[in-house]
Amino acid sequence: MLEKFSVKGFKNFKTLLTLDFSDVHNYEFNQCAIENNIVKDAVIYGPNSSGKSNLGYAIFDIIISLTDKMRNISKYLPYINLYTECSTAEFNYIFKFGNDKLEYRYVKSAPEVLVSETIKINDNIIISWSAEDGVQSLALPGAENLNLTLYDGTISFVKYIYRNTTLDKNSDAGRVFYRFFDFIERMLLFKSLHQNEYIGFTNGTGSISEKIINSGKLEEFQLFLKKYGIEYQLKASVDKHSILCVFPKGEYDFFKIASTGTTSLALYFFWISNIEQVSLLFIDEYDAFYHFEISKMIVDTLKKYPHIQCIVTTHNTDLLSNDILRPDCYFILNQGEIKSLPNCTSKELRLVHNLQKLYKAGAFKI
Repeated sequence: MLEKFSVKGFKNFKTLLTLDFSDVHNYEFNQCAIENNIVKDAVIYGPNSSGKSNLGYAIFDIIISLTDKMRNISKYLPYINLYTECSTAEFNYIFKFGNDKLEYRYVKSAPEVLVSETIKINDNIIISWSAEDGVQSLALPGAENLNLTLYDGTISFVKYIYRNTTLDKNSDAGRVFYRFFDFIERMLLFKSLHQNEYIGFTNGTGSISEKIINSGKLEEFQLFLKKYGIEYQLKASVDKHSILCVFPKGEYDFFKIASTGTTSLALYFFWISNIEQVSLLFIDEYDAFYHFEISKMIVDTLKKYPHIQCIVTTHNTDLLSNDILRPDCYFILNQGEIKSLPNCTSKELRLVHNLQKLYKAGAFKI
């Protein structure tokens, strides 16, 4: 899981911002939201333009660096913070796998232009490279005979090692290195404010309708909608390109007659039906079009999945409840800082406290 993430110089993050999921407290309720002493389920609040979407893009910048998954480069421009004199952005990730930790730090001048990379496993430097000095350290068992003269710097050096080396999986470093790549290749960000936009996890084309039909999940989709109080009789079109709603007066394309909230639910259904393959899920403005009861039901569903780290951004304060999560799972992003609720107040937060009322009363300050 992602234990801690820091970014500096990227988009609206001029100074260092750190999101720390390891800062858990001793709450005895909703313990399913914490796994291996890391926040597994997080909800992020923040005013408009505070950087909630950009935080998602920052976390998923690693997809551009190390994978061939969907990346949506256009969303990353302009890349460097427009108020800083620095020409680079810095990213630092700490992942925890069991008792092992892997830290990946890199610097970029553009989405696909790396300046330097460093990987530490359990505090030992395993890989160190920079565009200026080349390879400074490579201590992965199995990489001793790698022909470094073939590396031309057009891709990440870490990615080059992963692609061109058979590492010793019996060594601690090799095992953790492979777990790291397995994790990032299964990360997924999606949002549905304007269109089906996603980063990571997969690549492919085709409409949501086609994907639901071709995966054989049309009946499951109909039952899913019914669960949220939306009752349609659905069928596939003859060419299997569209989902049709059947009415006494005819059949109509689902996405042409459904409300914005219902179409957003369709997107959510498509991705959530693959959630067991996901390692880290980031949903931006996940409930922008939902009734508050549906918003709550979705969070309740997400927190039931073990080993899957889920992060959502929202403006919906109805979710600020100890009945749903716990104070250290709620974060506020503002003015270039992000903190969990217990770190935004001197007040000791307990199960009986109404977090929503405290939030609206201005009790949480950054």
